[in-house]
Amino acid sequence: MERGAKDGWSEATARAIILTTPLQLVASLLTAARSSQYGHPYMPEFAVDNKACVHYSKVKDWGEGAKGDWVIVGGGEAGIDAAVALYDNIESGVITVIDKEEGSTPVTPVGDEKALVDDPSMSLAPRTKARLKAAQIDKEHPKKSIKVISDHSCVGVSRCKKASTYTATISKNGSKKGAGTTGLKAAHPIIMSTGFKLATSKSCVLQGLVEWDDTGRPILEDSCDMSTKTDNLFVVGPMVRHVVPAGCGHEHEHEHEHEHEHAHEDEKKKEEDKEHVIFCFVYKYRCRFALVAGKIFAAMIKQNNVGKNGELDDQGKEAVKNVTAMMDLYKDKGMLVTDLSGATCGTVGSCGDSC
Repeated sequence: MERGAKDGWSEATARAIILTTPLQLVASLLTAARSSQYGHPYMPEFAVDNKACVHYSKVKDWGEGAKGDWVIVGGGEAGIDAAVALYDNIESGVITVIDKEEGSTPVTPVGDEKALVDDPSMSLAPRTKARLKAAQIDKEHPKKSIKVISDHSCVGVSRCKKASTYTATISKNGSKKGAGTTGLKAAHPIIMSTGFKLATSKSCVLQGLVEWDDTGRPILEDSCDMSTKTDNLFVVGPMVRHVVPAGCGHEHEHEHEHEHEHAHEDEKKKEEDKEHVIFCFVYKYRCRFALVAGKIFAAMIKQNNVGKNGELDDQGKEAVKNVTAMMDLYKDKGMLVTDLSGATCGTVGSCGDSC
């Protein structure tokens, strides 16, 4: 393996991948853990190299004392955080957030229990929700406001140099192509809160080492978050996501007791009966750290401390004791997720005020 820094790999990264010593597993873990998403922003095709917009990770000026309207594409955590940050800084103007979700999700109104989503990966964190509400009911700054347009998607952005204005073209979800579009003008470049995507980034250190799903996330073994393509390469961090059967361990089968009568709908049912376990927040993906570390330590102990008779030596026994203590500590603190079927219904799904 001859990859070097010129290919987007640092020398340390290349060494970590090709090590053949017992430290190979640890080096692989460190390589994956340091592969954060922030350096790999995702932009829709129409927005790539388009000076009419900017990815929110590239924004340098959050409108200190600015006047004029703003448009933000993306109504998730990052989009609302950006909107509130602008609101706190600008002197006047309307900040419009384009949210592709229907109704008020993920911008769930406080007190609307029917609309609440347990997992903050799919809705706003409590603190962000509170900040948005505070801005929307603020009466002391009538010259500025935040407006959320739900159930719409941005289909294009443009810039008028002569008028020094920017336009985001939006369309109601489900509309025919080219029909029902609306142009929203802004005095500043459109902010794209469209997230990150490692799979499309040429500089991502995981390229060639993992398989990707259709959402651009690495495909990993459910049991230990190891790459399905490269043995002993473990991925930890906000890009980790698993797909598990829905139901969360409840009496889910009763909901489908007559499913055998509709064989032609089996595939559709299978797709509907899936849930995503998302580890995008630090308090969530840390719940897999001990699991991955335990897997690594177990492999190292097996390789270095098991004699020809198949028994552990004294050093190995002490190591097993220490690893077990580590796992128990994480478990006692509620920071160990090993059963993904339970993780969909609150094990890593609710964060209370910690967000």
